[in-house]
Amino acid sequence: MLGDVVFFVRLFATQKNDYHLGPFASDERGLVTIDRAACDNLVAAVHESGLMDYSGIQLCRPEVEIRHLTHEEVERAANARRTIWRNLLRGEDVVFGSMDALLATYDRATNAGVVGAAPIRALWDGSASEPSYTYVVDRVAPA
Repeated sequence: MLGDVVFFVRLFATQKNDYHLGPFASDERGLVTIDRAACDNLVAAVHESGLMDYSGIQLCRPEVEIRHLTHEEVERAANARRTIWRNLLRGEDVVFGSMDALLATYDRATNAGVVGAAPIRALWDGSASEPSYTYVVDRVAPA
């Protein structure tokens, strides 16, 4: 079973800071759905955070990166959401519905038990209406 592997999408900015969008979790079949609506809502959350300076998403390059998080990255993200960013930001409410649901995504993450290939680098330039990619992860043998 490859469910609950947590992924992020990186949008490369031509100016200012890159966007890191997620978490997106794989389903019980190991499939991850990353759609435009979720990305748009997560971009809104990034802007609302006010954490860093971002240019508009229209100024991002068409290249994107999709990768799974390491176990340590999952733990850091969950900890930050429990201790610093304890409320959903505008846009996250649409994607996750509740803070409990967002935290559950991190808590269920099976990323500690997988290793993956190199991140997917893809073009989101509008040439494919529903692009599809294969990202292979392998289970790590228990210690």
